This record gives sequence, C-alpha cells and structure tokens, in this order.
Amino acid sequence: MILKKILLLFTLFFCLTFDFSAQEFQIIARILDADEQENFDTKKFTLVYKGLDGDSLIFSQIDSISLFSRNFFLNYGKYALNIKNELSQKLEIQFIVDEQTPLILNLGSHVLKDDIAEIEEVTITGIPKKFITVDAEKTVVLIENNPFLAANTIYNAIIKIPGIIPNPGGGFNFSGQATIVFFEGIPSSLASSDLDILLKSLPATSVKKIELITNPGASYDANFSGAIIDIISNDKAFKWISGSVSFNVGINRNLKMMPTFLLNGKAKKFTWNFQSSYSSQKSDFSSDAQRSFFFGDSTEGFYSIRNEKYSNLYLSNRGNVVTKLTTKSTLQVNAGLNIHANTNDGNSENQSLSSFVKPFSSEFNSISKGFSIDAGIKYRMKLDTFDRKIEISSNFSNSKYEGKRTINEKSDFSLFSLIKSNSNSNRLVNRIDLELPFKNKRNQVNFGFKLSNHDALNVGSYRFNDSILIPWD
Repeated sequence: MILKKILLLFTLFFCLTFDFSAQEFQIIARILDADEQENFDTKKFTLVYKGLDGDSLIFSQIDSISLFSRNFFLNYGKYALNIKNELSQKLEIQFIVDEQTPLILNLGSHVLKDDIAEIEEVTITGIPKKFITVDAEKTVVLIENNPFLAANTIYNAIIKIPGIIPNPGGGFNFSGQATIVFFEGIPSSLASSDLDILLKSLPATSVKKIELITNPGASYDANFSGAIIDIISNDKAFKWISGSVSFNVGINRNLKMMPTFLLNGKAKKFTWNFQSSYSSQKSDFSSDAQRSFFFGDSTEGFYSIRNEKYSNLYLSNRGNVVTKLTTKSTLQVNAGLNIHANTNDGNSENQSLSSFVKPFSSEFNSISKGFSIDAGIKYRMKLDTFDRKIEISSNFSNSKYEGKRTINEKSDFSLFSLIKSNSNSNRLVNRIDLELPFKNKRNQVNFGFKLSNHDALNVGSYRFNDSILIPWD
C-alpha cells in the first residue's frame, strides 16, 4: 500500500515538472553590419527563455558567422536570441513558440547598430586647425574650410605653398626644377599656359586639398625628377544635393570672364560632385624700345615697336563619384573633359636710327585648338586603425592638339615660315600603392608599382623661309 502511494506521487510530480510540448526547432537569423553588409566580426550569441520568474539561459556561443542556424528542443513560451560584439549595441530578437510555430523558424535579417556610449559630461578644448602640414615626403595645403583661401582660385592656392614659384612661361617651379600637376593622381596633359588658365578659372573651394609631393614614390614617373602637385577634389557633401554658381568679370584694357558652376550631393552609400568652368580672356599688348649697340668707335641705334593681340577660350568639366563599399574601403571614379581654342596675332617694326641698316618688319599669326579627356578608377582600403592602407588605381587620358603659326618677315623681300603641330596621344597608367606608417605616425614605409603605356600617334611639320606663302590645309 505504501509502495503504491510512492509510485503515484512520483508519477504526479513527473507530470507537473515535465512539459510534453517540447519539440525540435531550427532557428535561423541573418546578421548585418551598420552598412547592411554581412557581418563576420566576432559576436556572442545567446538564447534565453523569458519566463515569468526571469530569463533562463539555454544556449551561448561565440562565433564570427553572419548566418546563424541551429537546432533546439524548445517548450512553448517566449524566447529571445541576443547578439553582441565589442563595437555594436546589443541586438535582441524576440519570438514565441506555440503550436502554430513552424519547425524551421526564420527570424529574418537584422542590422547591428554602432555602440553609442553614454557620457554624463563633455569638455571641449579648442585645437587650432592646421591648414598646412609639412613632412619629409610632402606638403599638404588643406583648402576645405580654410578662411584664407575662400575667395581665391586654385592657382593662388598653389603659389601659397612654401617653395612654389610661378614660372613666367607657365607652370610652377620648386627648388629650381619644374613641377608636374596631377588631378586626383592623374597627370595633366595640358600645356603650361593652358593649365594656368584652367587653374585661374577654378575656385579654391572646389578642391579638398593640394599636395606637394617633393619625393615621389616608386609608382610615379621614373623619367621625371621634379616635384608633383596633386589636386584632390572635395568629395564630401552634407546634403542630398547642393551647388553654387560664381561669375567673375574683369574689365579694363583687357576683358576677362570666368563663370563657374559647382554641384555636389550624397546618398546613403556614395557622394558625388560635378564642376564646370568657362574662361574667356581677350587682351592686346603694345611696347616700344630703343637700343644702342657699340661697334668700336661707332654707335648704332635701333628703334622697335611690337603690337600683339590674343584671345583664349577654355571650357573644363570634371566629375567624380565616391562609393563606400565597406566601413574600411571606398571606390572612386573620376572623369574630365577640357576644350580650348586660342588665337594670337601681332606685328613688329624694327628700324635703324641711321641709314646703314634697312628697316625690318614681321607679322605673325597663330591658331591652336584641342581637347583632352581623362578617366580613372581608384580602390582604397584601410588595413587597420594606424592609417595603413592600400590603393589600386587605373587611369586613362587622351589629348588632341592642333596648332598653326604663320610668320612673314619683310626687308628687301618677304620670307614666309609656317609651323604646324598636330598631335594625338593616349596614356594608360596602372598603379598599386601600399602605405605603412608606424604607430607614432612620424615615419612610414611606402611600396609602389606602376605599369604605364604612352602612345604619341601624330607629330608636327614645318616650312621655313619660303619666298611665297604656300598655305596648308
């Protein structure tokens, strides 16, 4: 009798403590990072039963998977799958298991949000912003938010770099050597005078920074020994679309017009900008001079007059798109189109102040026109938090130029000279750069590799001192 009572009590206790509703379920959830990409960072997964008396831990695991999939024997009730890593907030996915729950339970895709620390008090100490930084390899002039360059052109910003001297014939010199100008790491194919016109027509606010690379790395041109000026466009935008229009006019003896149009914007994962500028300059120039030459006991004087008129028209269009692939990598695409047309007419008169030398005069006329296009793509990835990075880029440029110059020299008779330039060149440059700064960031090691191909398809021709003018087509 006592044995039967013990068996009855044991059976009742077993029925009260064991839930016969427990079944095997497959729980599936996909975990994404803040950029909605698959997250493979190390994470802690926990599954808890949310009962009336509090949470009960059922499962715990540390893994770097993005797709969570595991089988569990679960009773009916309320549960939560928790995911947490060092850089994100805790993610809790709640679900209910009952008689209608499928055996394969897909909880869907969920995004880990960046962890935001709660700070009770913040003290902000102002630190002067460095607009010019100089190190052993390069000098960087920050244009963005620089109050000293807000109303200047890119040309004026370049000549403010320590050591840069403008060349009277166009371009710039550094330490007694000519420099070469790059746009976004792409060498410019413009002539020095045309490049000056372009840089004087673009506002400084259209670029982010200008880098003077005094010791070019291995991936730059080996046949160029001078410094490099690299102009980096402003790739940041704070609104979905914004822009500006400027129009500069100079009216005195010469006429100068420079309208500029800037447009930029941003979306969820990319920023873009486009700029277009037009430059028109017309000018005339006159000069006279008197010179004396000594020949033994005699003196010969010459008087000369020179008149010159020129017109320069220039149109430039550039655009770029920067796409954020992951939190550590970006892809940038650039494209540019430049068109120019220049004319130059003039004459000179040279006359002796005595009757021994016959008068001499000359007339000249030159016309040049052409265009250049360039396109590039650059992949940049940060390797760690010490600014170690790798860049892979490919750039293509094509330029066409046509120029004609006629010279007529007159004394006892006329002599005609014609010079014709007709060029068409293609350039392809592929580069890989690896930058490895040390922890203190005072020193770094750079590795570079470049493969380039440059084709000059056409050349010029000339004809000197013909007694008659034989025009070219």
